[in-house]
Amino acid sequence: MLQAKPNTLVLAVGAQGIDAGVTAAHGWLADSVRHLRFSAADGLAASHAALLAQALGSFAIGTLPSAIHVVLPDSWLGTTIMPWSSAMTAPAQAAQMARQSLAQAGVELSVSDTVVLDDAPFGAPRLVLCYPAELMEALRQFAVRIGAPLRSVQARSIAAWSQLPRRRGSGLAALAVLDGAAMTLAYGSCNILEVTTRTSGVAGTAQELAALWRRQSLRDPQLATLEQASLFDLGGAITPSALFEAAVLPEMEGVPPALVLAGYARPAGSLDAVAAQAGNARLAWLLATACLVLAGAWGAQAWQAGQAAQQVQARQQLAARSAQRSAPAPVAWNREEQARIPAVNAAIRQLNQPVGPVLRALVPPQELQVAVLGVDVGGGQAAGAGRLRIQAEARTGADMARYAAFVAQGRHFKDAYLSEHQVAPEAPGQPYRFTVEAVWRE
Repeated sequence: MLQAKPNTLVLAVGAQGIDAGVTAAHGWLADSVRHLRFSAADGLAASHAALLAQALGSFAIGTLPSAIHVVLPDSWLGTTIMPWSSAMTAPAQAAQMARQSLAQAGVELSVSDTVVLDDAPFGAPRLVLCYPAELMEALRQFAVRIGAPLRSVQARSIAAWSQLPRRRGSGLAALAVLDGAAMTLAYGSCNILEVTTRTSGVAGTAQELAALWRRQSLRDPQLATLEQASLFDLGGAITPSALFEAAVLPEMEGVPPALVLAGYARPAGSLDAVAAQAGNARLAWLLATACLVLAGAWGAQAWQAGQAAQQVQARQQLAARSAQRSAPAPVAWNREEQARIPAVNAAIRQLNQPVGPVLRALVPPQELQVAVLGVDVGGGQAAGAGRLRIQAEARTGADMARYAAFVAQGRHFKDAYLSEHQVAPEAPGQPYRFTVEAVWRE
């Protein structure tokens, strides 16, 4: 079934133009499928963003869609593979390393480009994609004109990869996407490990694709063990051979294969340009919420500590005035007053907790699907340290365990352990909600 929800405008951008259509409950809305050709003025080659803006500028739609889903050619994006490093556990360092890897691969970057990393397994290399800012701005302006939100922007190789049969273990798989003279070859196991784009020359598309396969097989001996790769021929240019097996896409009369592929593509996760931007905004919102929660908790504790201190001070002043009128006598505090003194000291130690460093140290690595829901600073420890109770939510039990290990290995924490966890059946996807207790140390 279509992955794009009903009433979603799907744009499949290709080498020659854009295939567009609006999804319905069981297919596509009647008369919504159309092709928008690219045309360069005066025979001059225009930039990809200019071609996109020109084609979308003439697009008119009758029914207002609820969202916009876009699939872009890989040749329009910057692509590289970043080897695993322990620095990837820090989101800021991982983002900086991703940009450095793209620059070393010859990709021209600007500060406003959207750079995303694959959410690959721990210790595995990361696929890095760069969505140029000009392309994203052209799509955003189109979304504003249409009046629908830009919900997803992903690469065509990612869309095609999601159509391969589900693989178990670490079995290698490969695919090729043909769009006229443009060729894309991608391979990997659970995640894509390499993406290569080429343009066929005078030898012809079939010969160029076979030559590209042989060159990649020489670079990676594992690729030579594959008997066949899946072929997504969006233009019907070649006949499948012994090296390539035609990928099966649902046949829909009047709907181009590129649009069918885009409509059936599964979410790209961390490799989606829009989802990555939304994830950064969500992380900022979570940090802001955590700041408010901590500020509220510490403010309440400060008020209680102040009240207790004022009562103690009033007792001391009353005792001093009594001593001036009579013979000196020792001040005898009752049990309630004596019990308040440790609470006052504990509140003062909690107020000395460094808010900024605590929040930054709790941000999960980008590859972990973990959200920090709140931080409780109750339960003071020795001077200079305080116990934290971190409430968080994870998509899987493995991510929960890896986040607990991340906190335990942090240089700002000690005695960290997973104290409790449970599955939230009422929440979408039934995530794990858990608590990690740790002692902060400066």
